[in-house]
Amino acid sequence: MNQIIPADRSQITFGSLEEAISVDDPVRFLDAFVEKPDLFKLGFQMKIIQVEGRPSFHPTLFLKIYLYGYPNGIR
Repeated sequence: MNQIIPADRSQITFGSLEEAISVDDPVRFLDAFVEKPDLFKLGFQMKIIQVEGRPSFHPTLFLKIYLYGYPNGIR
């Protein structure tokens, strides 16, 4: 009689983005570059459009996405 062979349970591994991104990747420089200055002193403002619903993302996240996407041709 055929039986189902169970899958190996040790195949699941957990990791983080810190492990997946190499130490010399330019995205690490970009992250440190955006985090260093105070963006609110440079004129970035948080605009509250709606009070209800999910809160908006921090402006540094959008700046990081823009600065990463521009040289890589990602819109």
